[in-house]
Amino acid sequence: MNEITMLTNADPLIRMALAEDITSEDISTNAVMREAKQGEVDLICKEDGIIAGLSVFKRVFTLLDADTEITFFCQDGDEVKQGQKMGVVRGDIRVLLSGERTALNYLQRMSGIATYTNSITKLLAGSKTKLLDTRKTTPNNRIFEKYAVKAGGGYNHRYNLSDGVLLKDNHIGAAGSVAKAIEKSQREIVLSLSPGPARIERAWHYEKYANMWRITDDFWDDWKLLAPMFWRCELWQNHVEEGSYPDCDMLPLGKVGKGFREERSTKFTKDEQMTMMTLWCIFGSPLMIGAELTQMDPWTLSLLTKEEILKMVSNDFVGKQLERDEDHAVWSCYNKKTDEKYVAYFNLKEEKQTITADWNQIAQFTVEKDQKVREIWSEENTTVEQGILSVDVEAHGVKLYSCQ
Repeated sequence: MNEITMLTNADPLIRMALAEDITSEDISTNAVMREAKQGEVDLICKEDGIIAGLSVFKRVFTLLDADTEITFFCQDGDEVKQGQKMGVVRGDIRVLLSGERTALNYLQRMSGIATYTNSITKLLAGSKTKLLDTRKTTPNNRIFEKYAVKAGGGYNHRYNLSDGVLLKDNHIGAAGSVAKAIEKSQREIVLSLSPGPARIERAWHYEKYANMWRITDDFWDDWKLLAPMFWRCELWQNHVEEGSYPDCDMLPLGKVGKGFREERSTKFTKDEQMTMMTLWCIFGSPLMIGAELTQMDPWTLSLLTKEEILKMVSNDFVGKQLERDEDHAVWSCYNKKTDEKYVAYFNLKEEKQTITADWNQIAQFTVEKDQKVREIWSEENTTVEQGILSVDVEAHGVKLYSCQ
């Protein structure tokens, strides 16, 4: 935190914190230390984590006595270990005793936020996803908590109500309707609706007034809910285009649950998870995950960050169902600019089966006599002979092939 920000924004809040802790006198310190005496204390790390708030820690003491000397052996954003000596504070012992708790309160809270933020950003490493914070901060601590998020590797979203338009239920109620709220804001906005399930006969209405709309009821980790999504995606496939996105709902992957600290592992098998991820992407649904990111296992993370799957959500790709019955479904997807092509074989049965698809029937495809293709999930290569490919697919599983 730079000196100008500290002086204009942080200092008044730090003074308030000190005044809260010392309403008249620090009677404990005054009882044992009636006169000024020089002393020195060490700043020792009590737990592994990411340090944040060192400048605020220092400011607490220098506001009490400008002659206080603080030397740090680390800097904000550094990873620190239990028992590590992070700094030394030298000065009037009365100042050290009176400011200790306030200084540590700031340092501990900010470091806790930075540490938790860092644990999430590590999960996102290598992806294009940015971790953003909210305005749900402790009153009079926003400047410190927002700073700690950045120290931990995250990004600040809106700092306050002056930073951007974000319309919620209360704004809509005050304006009189969603349309009136958007009109009065005079800003571009992404409008996501949750009519669940959306009615296909009202598609024109959703496309005219919204950007995203949910096409299903609440979706959870149950094959009985996933299987009907093939019918829903078939129904809505011709309504996916730039600025118009039928929404298959959240991805219940990893640790999911309906309440804080009640997380459980998804009930979907790995094959079902790959099926869901493939269908959502090849259809072109918005992708949202509602899970405890800090408990995400490496396999689930790899599922969510596989770029060859995620690229199908791009506006340049067009996904269409080729065929479907009670036992299986076949979808295709192609890139209008690069001519990249994908074909997905979905097994809807309770046991393994062989599925055959004629690639010559895919309108956008030109298939070579012996077309070389690659299965995305297994990363195995094979050949489509004369435009026909038969593959064995596990129960509730998927095979996704790509070619150019």
